[in-house]
Amino acid sequence: MGGLQGSSLSALLPSLWISAAGVAIVVIVGLGTLLYIRVSRTRVVAAAGTWDCGYARPSSRMAYTGSSFGHSLRELFRWALWPRIHRPDLGGLFPKTAHLKTVVQDPVLDRMTLPGAQFLGRGFAWLRLLQQGHLQIYVLYFFIIIVLLLVWGRSTR
Repeated sequence: MGGLQGSSLSALLPSLWISAAGVAIVVIVGLGTLLYIRVSRTRVVAAAGTWDCGYARPSSRMAYTGSSFGHSLRELFRWALWPRIHRPDLGGLFPKTAHLKTVVQDPVLDRMTLPGAQFLGRGFAWLRLLQQGHLQIYVLYFFIIIVLLLVWGRSTR
């Protein structure tokens, strides 16, 4: 503690050297950027086809599908997604052409939103009886509500 007591801040932190190093870094990065821009403008970029896995003429059957990209996530969240996999039967010496099909339903839409909406639709079907399309019935509803509100307001005093 005694050694730092008589020292000045400029002795502990040589600000001149730090400032010079900062300016040098900014100049070097700026010159590098200018050099990159100059080289990239003069260089001709060759057009090439997409990577074709070593095949001369790839077809769409050789491409990755969305299912193959999402496979690891589907397996990771199998507990929540409940995927249904339809595997073909590959029996026999020369099996026929087969297709693997994976179906993953949307857990929010298919398991919560649509069943909830169907439940509410069945539960409130009786409300359709109130909507008859006649103005006289709607005025009657309004009158009944006003009377009920007046009775309820009188009873809460």
